[in-house]
Amino acid sequence: MMNRRRWKMGHIVPTLACIGATWPDLSVPPPATGHGDNDAAVIVGIEDYLVVPDVEGARRNADDWYRFLTTTKHIPPNRVKLLRDNEGTDVQIRDALHHAISQTERGGTMWFIYIGHGAPSKDGANGLLVGVDAQQNATGIYSRSILRSEVQTILGDGKQTSTVVLLDACFSGTTSSGTPLVPDLQPVVPTYSMPSPVLVLSAAQSDQFAGPLPGTARPAFSYLILGALRGWGDKDSDGDVTALEAVEYANEALLATVNGRPQVAELTGPNQDTVLAEGFEKGPDLAGIALGSTESVIMSDSSHKGRHNKKDQEKCSPKPSHQKGPANTR
Repeated sequence: MMNRRRWKMGHIVPTLACIGATWPDLSVPPPATGHGDNDAAVIVGIEDYLVVPDVEGARRNADDWYRFLTTTKHIPPNRVKLLRDNEGTDVQIRDALHHAISQTERGGTMWFIYIGHGAPSKDGANGLLVGVDAQQNATGIYSRSILRSEVQTILGDGKQTSTVVLLDACFSGTTSSGTPLVPDLQPVVPTYSMPSPVLVLSAAQSDQFAGPLPGTARPAFSYLILGALRGWGDKDSDGDVTALEAVEYANEALLATVNGRPQVAELTGPNQDTVLAEGFEKGPDLAGIALGSTESVIMSDSSHKGRHNKKDQEKCSPKPSHQKGPANTR
């Protein structure tokens, strides 16, 4: 009888060890809640940079944001500009912002979502949103990027009542190993701020880097904020998710699941209790994800079918690059 019990336990325990919580798939947006008829948005997701390291999963996060804003928030599609990969040049980002601002109306919100690389400006006193065609040298970065302060100026010309900027990028100019993204960049200095009425949700502090979700090749911050707006971040369960609640949720999730790197998201600007979305969705089991973070994958049809086989694990690993250097470090 004792041997029989040992045999059972030997088979049960490994089976349980394979069961773990996973990050939900966000590609299917929640039902429409509306309130976006007067809004406009620009979404930039640069995954495949020409020369500098790629940002794995940036395009997928951008697509999910597009679906959320057009379907759930019900912003008219002609007011939402989506720029992905080779569309994400500094010129096209500027043009998209100017056009979106011309479409804003009083009572509405202007959204700017950027998922890609950031870098310090030449004098270290500003941040750069790095364009897709930036070369891997200081001159190339400076000439093919857009300053945060320039974004601020453009956004200030609209009629909108509120402005929300989400930056899933860091401005330290370093990779996860602490080496420069490109040679000769000046060190970043302060945390950049945009004055009223802009709310800025930033992926990391100025001396940190923005990394992926554990177990996935996907930028963490823009994914977690989107999840928060779906309801994961509704701390007081009133059906409304504020900017502060969203960033607090992202930080709680990062702290619970990420090992090996400090990443503390920041929220700057006035009226941080501004409601960004109505959300009723229950969030993932962070404790379960933390327990199995090395095996976690985004839940989708393919991951349901393939489970944790070798093919799925390869999909969740950054693609090797001999020219661009390490990926997923912004």
